[in-house]
Amino acid sequence: SRDIVIFQGSNDRTIDEFLPRRTSLELHDVGGRGNLGAIYGTHDGLWSMFFATVDRSALRGSISNGVSRYDAPDGRTVDVYHFSVSSESLPERPFTSGALYLLPRDTFERIPFFPGGPPSPEWASHEPVRPICRILLEPKDFPFLDDIGGHDDGPLLELGDLTDQVLGAANAAERIDGGFRFATTADRDVVDRWTELGASFFPDVDRSADTVDGQTVVSMTGPPALQHWLEERLGHLAD
Repeated sequence: SRDIVIFQGSNDRTIDEFLPRRTSLELHDVGGRGNLGAIYGTHDGLWSMFFATVDRSALRGSISNGVSRYDAPDGRTVDVYHFSVSSESLPERPFTSGALYLLPRDTFERIPFFPGGPPSPEWASHEPVRPICRILLEPKDFPFLDDIGGHDDGPLLELGDLTDQVLGAANAAERIDGGFRFATTADRDVVDRWTELGASFFPDVDRSADTVDGQTVVSMTGPPALQHWLEERLGHLAD
């Protein structure tokens, strides 16, 4: 099955069709591979089970995960996995039931680690995809459940709080090429700290801030995932 399907793990057990729309931003993405407006998946079903198991609605902070393949001296290949969630959320056991979806590979393309580089384990489709089937999972079905680690997300959590302050105080917005321009009544020092932190986590997002008529006006542009996210947060102010 590894040669004909792509695996996708989700907390949602009722998906009949996947649409190429991405609203979450991948951290430290400099090559653009993680922030496409696309359907993501992998040929590794075990890795996908992690996304079906972790309860994203109960999680504060980020997740860290991946798989690397190594060639053993005896000729075998060895897959090495790592799975981690924010250490603040780990004691609360943010795990839930989910589903592992098997998707036809026809419209998926393998994503390189960087433009022109070797292929990564991730695949993306820019077209809608209907699952071949789904396998319902419980947390206990994930074999590495007790091996999921925790990492420090202090600065990222601060960025999340600042984002809520800056966007929560937005009172006008307009769509621009690649993103949004919006006015916010948040304190300028809050906006500046938010801009500084955001640049360290999301280098593929451009932010600029100016003072106009006593308010701070922010312009944000970036990849499709950013545009979708901004549409959800600010679209009602631009309509």
